[in-house]
Amino acid sequence: MKNIKITGIILSAIIFLFSSLHAQISYLPITDFELTDTVWEYQRDGIVLAKIRLKNGGKIDGYQGIDEAKWSIEDKDLVFYNTKGDVTIKFSSFDKKGGRWTITGKSQTTGSSYVLKESSGAVGPIKKAEKQDKPAQNIQPYISAPLDVLARTIKPSFSVNEPITIEYFNLPGYNQDWITIVSAGSPDNKYGEWFYTGGKKNGSYTFSNPGAGSYELRVYFNWPDGGYRVMSRYLFTVTAHISPYQSSITWDFETGDLRGWTTTGDAFSYQPTYGDNPTARHRGQPSNHQGNYWIGGYEKRNSPYDPPGQIQGDGPQGTMTSKPFNISTTYISFLIGGGCDIKTVRAELLVDGYPVMSATGNCNETMNRIRWNVSAYMGRTAQIRLIDHSSGGWGHINFDDVKFEN
Repeated sequence: MKNIKITGIILSAIIFLFSSLHAQISYLPITDFELTDTVWEYQRDGIVLAKIRLKNGGKIDGYQGIDEAKWSIEDKDLVFYNTKGDVTIKFSSFDKKGGRWTITGKSQTTGSSYVLKESSGAVGPIKKAEKQDKPAQNIQPYISAPLDVLARTIKPSFSVNEPITIEYFNLPGYNQDWITIVSAGSPDNKYGEWFYTGGKKNGSYTFSNPGAGSYELRVYFNWPDGGYRVMSRYLFTVTAHISPYQSSITWDFETGDLRGWTTTGDAFSYQPTYGDNPTARHRGQPSNHQGNYWIGGYEKRNSPYDPPGQIQGDGPQGTMTSKPFNISTTYISFLIGGGCDIKTVRAELLVDGYPVMSATGNCNETMNRIRWNVSAYMGRTAQIRLIDHSSGGWGHINFDDVKFEN
């Protein structure tokens, strides 16, 4: 009886131990607070891609990859999803040493290993010069490629008589990685002239000219296993002596209207304004505008036939947003003046609908030129938006003469 009693105690202890162990591995060992309040160094196959933060609500802050659109918890795994909502990476191993977490996982499509290491500092992509094969003669290597771009043309626009030379970099190295040129907006399973990279991760290629139009350079991995899943897109144009910034948008407002721009509210109701209206009302701060017309949120003189010096004041609020355009130059510059509170009055650059750069005036009617380096967004869709959300002193924005420069 005594032996039976001891055996029962041992069995109970084993059951308790198993239950405790099961309870420990049924849930993520890391707390929600640790997971979402930490800056993570994000690595793929040992290469540091970015520092990210897993924000509440499933947002991944600091990196905008194809396969890193959102995150969530499934069973006891930390999971990343692509832009289509498919599971792409599962993190199943959680290890804490020296008070810092290391979380490891694998891609569900390529088998690549991914690591999240507890880190510190600001979030964002790690900008490093990647080792590349020697480029073809007369082709300059790209020091830092735009985010998510694995191939790009050597310039943003070509004439109809030029061959289309492209450079690719950081591919996985499958023999049947392939690159093609198609008309912009074509379905993902459509392709034009194409070539296999033959296992090269970096290199260049020259396509024949497809004629005037808007095109997309696409990268696909590992045909046929990869199917028609586009891994990288890059927009460019072939022109017949037509500017890539068509006349459908007025950038210097010399048309005397707001063609190509959409407004909300009433801050820009009397725009563009004509002439140096601040000087006409003896402000002592000349506008420094280009040409005849410009955006002056305080002003109310829409034509040379209106009496000079009229104003609408700081009261009206609203926005003014350009039609989408393709970034194909290194810089965008413009004149800006007026209010100096960037929280309420500013010019913004939107890329794929999200603000990435902003500028404001210096609480002076005189405009000065601001220059944005937009090389990191080459080939992507952008808009310029003016914001006036202030009715107090200096609650207006002055703006003029947008230029696209290399």
